[in-house]
Amino acid sequence: MTSESTQIRGPGRYWFMADSPRIVWFRRDLRLADHPALYAALTDGAPVVPVFVWSPEEDGGWGPGGAARWWLQQSLQVLAASLEKNGSRLLIRTGSAGEALTELAREVGAVGVEWNYLPDPAAREAAARAALRLAAAGVPSREHRGDLPFDPEVIRTGAGQPYRVFTPFWRACRASEPPPEPLSTPARIPAPERWPASLPLADLGLEPRPDWAGGLQETWQPGEADAGLRLTAFLDRIAEYERERDRPALAATTCLSPHLHHGEISPRTVWSVCVQAAAERPAAREGVACPAAGARVARIRLLPAAPLSGDHRSAVSAGVRGVPCQSGPGGPARVAARTHRLPAGGRGHAPALANRLDAQPCPYGDGILPCQAPAPALADGSPVVLRHVGGC
Repeated sequence: MTSESTQIRGPGRYWFMADSPRIVWFRRDLRLADHPALYAALTDGAPVVPVFVWSPEEDGGWGPGGAARWWLQQSLQVLAASLEKNGSRLLIRTGSAGEALTELAREVGAVGVEWNYLPDPAAREAAARAALRLAAAGVPSREHRGDLPFDPEVIRTGAGQPYRVFTPFWRACRASEPPPEPLSTPARIPAPERWPASLPLADLGLEPRPDWAGGLQETWQPGEADAGLRLTAFLDRIAEYERERDRPALAATTCLSPHLHHGEISPRTVWSVCVQAAAERPAAREGVACPAAGARVARIRLLPAAPLSGDHRSAVSAGVRGVPCQSGPGGPARVAARTHRLPAGGRGHAPALANRLDAQPCPYGDGILPCQAPAPALADGSPVVLRHVGGC
């Protein structure tokens, strides 16, 4: 006989007590605010064990380049510091996500594992494998959605199909219910009585050797706090966005792309802040209402695309926030050793990228650019999401 605080789960017959922790698997969502998985883990007051699993082999051939690794190192450091301020800590594990999470669940006697949905095919496959591995060990898991203002898997055509053109999709978004407000940052995160072992972050080898990242350090500050500061600064100049966004000599865009890619700020937060600014500030209202920024609220892109066949591999990526590119400051960008090249010398439209995307060079080296995805991942016609605000 079991009580509410003691349950037998799965073939492994693990006993989970009331104070058994929940694991939160941090992925490309390196923040505390508007984090659905973290919020869910906190609802019953159980201890929470945050973990990041370094498994580049599960990226489907789209692992991060040198500058993106540098950014990840800094972002994880910021996240770890934020967790410590909230009474918690960030564990680091390596290997396949399924194996790492299952082993950690056994070590701490976890009552469950929570994580946020990522839309790109490799991330979906990694999550599916992890869920199966955990289920085989008798550990329940939950995947959470909700940090998008509008979910293309929810907003469908009258025939129930995903939209394949942005404008009708945007009209449907505007006609739907307003997105919910972003989730708040937790004031305190309950910690387990004993912490399991963790790898030092330095062991992941993310920092460049030799150190060529001086320019990045001077220009960028990865992390959740700086993402918020950049968004606030953009609102001060949003009225000029339509006129200045294609002039590479001006700082006219949001500079949020790498922050969004690593999940340091959620698209839903960007949406909410922009809408609130439009309601309260005349200058911001003018910017949000302009043809380019208005239909996408400061160029937040939520773009479903048509199914891809083998003849259309140059279409936009399947549900990625961005993929690694390589560029020098102010120079041309090369997308992940693929064939697409952006015009040299600055930001602008890239005809090689389909679906009217504004692909813009990123000044921090291995940037965040929308790009192609393997065709088989989209052959079922599933919706495609691009999360991209402005350019870099």
